[in-house]
Amino acid sequence: MNLLAFADSIIERSSSFQNLQVTVYDPITGQLADLIRDLSVRMRELEAEEHFGKLRSALRSYLFSLRATPLPPNDPFIFPEMLGAQLSNAAVLTDDEGLSRIFEQLESILDELSHQHASVAGQALYSYLSDLKPGTGVAVAVPEGRFAPWVRAWLEGVTAELSVMVDVVKWPADLRNAVYDQVCFFGLEEWYSGDLLRSGRAGTFIHFLFSWMSAEPQVASWFGDHPLARRTPPEASQTSRKYFAAGEPALSAEPLMQTHPAIPTAELEISPNMLENVLSAKREAFNSEGSAGETAKARLYMLEGMHAVYLNAKPGAKEWGMSTAYELTKKMVAELRAGDFVMLRTGYDRDYVIQQANRVMGGRCKELRQCERTWKAALSGVIASSTLARVATELRAAGCLSAEEGNVRGWAHGSTIRPDNPAYFAIILDYVGMGADTEYYWRCLSAVQNAHLRAGVHIASEVRSLFRKVNSLELEREGRMVRSIPGTRVEYTLMRITADAGPIEVIPQGLLNQVLAL
Repeated sequence: MNLLAFADSIIERSSSFQNLQVTVYDPITGQLADLIRDLSVRMRELEAEEHFGKLRSALRSYLFSLRATPLPPNDPFIFPEMLGAQLSNAAVLTDDEGLSRIFEQLESILDELSHQHASVAGQALYSYLSDLKPGTGVAVAVPEGRFAPWVRAWLEGVTAELSVMVDVVKWPADLRNAVYDQVCFFGLEEWYSGDLLRSGRAGTFIHFLFSWMSAEPQVASWFGDHPLARRTPPEASQTSRKYFAAGEPALSAEPLMQTHPAIPTAELEISPNMLENVLSAKREAFNSEGSAGETAKARLYMLEGMHAVYLNAKPGAKEWGMSTAYELTKKMVAELRAGDFVMLRTGYDRDYVIQQANRVMGGRCKELRQCERTWKAALSGVIASSTLARVATELRAAGCLSAEEGNVRGWAHGSTIRPDNPAYFAIILDYVGMGADTEYYWRCLSAVQNAHLRAGVHIASEVRSLFRKVNSLELEREGRMVRSIPGTRVEYTLMRITADAGPIEVIPQGLLNQVLAL
């Protein structure tokens, strides 16, 4: 997406802010919308698209943080430091007084918002701690490196007046081996607290959330004896968690999602550290398949729940996704944007695929499977009497250029039915002493491969039928929806894209459409 297109998206989203029923932040939200419009107009006047890399990143993070969901905003306390610095840098790059004034106003408003959030959330935390029995040991967990110093200082100041023993600790470093009666997560993303819950730690866990679209901070409680807590076992799923306004009786409070419509998901800026798992998977795939392995051009998409996926960047490539009417439909990959849903395979059952392929092959199944076993056994035998590396080297020397170790291993022991190139296949059969029957084996293995492709089409049809009726409210709330074929391990998941696509990369073919954890 170029900068001017991004500016258009800012205007569109800023208009939606004003249409919401905002409470204490009405004036500020209006000012923000006006500033963003002024900023986008000035961008066009300057035609300085090449200077705005840092500004674009800052605004992506800013827009993402303004989603009206029951989850906490994306670290609002970093705005005066991180976002303000990036805005200033962009102003220096363009050397434009008009932009500088806009940046200064925007930075001032964001700073005011941050202080307001600290105040209202801090009051709720103070009220909660005041109700605890004297002597209770409490850890108030603050994310390491994410809160401005004045937030930590404020917490330490007010908790010193209480009769409970409060430690303001960094998460996760200070909670590794410590024992507290209760742990309060102050402004932490829910996946941090979820990890601690799953670890089986004892105590009551209260997560203080804030919503940009609510006058009150929100409290989520998984289990415990506080009057705000809805008793829920710690292993409860995310869908069973309820969010309540501070001070309201637990039984009468309404979940936020029912009262505040969600803003369209904005782009999330991903740090290099978050992508380490993706880069590692990419390196491993290249190491496995080698330099001559099959590659594809792809773009990386960020997904709900801290995941990512490479989707094919080939012109005309399509993936199954959700239409605006929440119906499964083929969508152009090039047109996928943040907020769209894409259907991805998250569980594979090779036995079920083989079963369906055998059904397709019918009466020839036994003969065709025997051909598959025979040629693989011949190649495996040669490898066993030599080494994988030597066999791969000798095959390449003979002209089979795709005979990298990973590919040779797949032909001999893996699920790869045969090489795609008939000339390479002929070289391999000559190498293992079966060259006289090359044409017969090529026809048989092509029939096996075709049966597997048809089995895949059948299974895909089964999966699509599972998503024929979708609960749109649940899908939007969770950002993902899992379906599986009964009695199998075949699983597909609808996942929301949380950031527009990255640049085109060359990746191993096998990495396409694999869901990768960040």
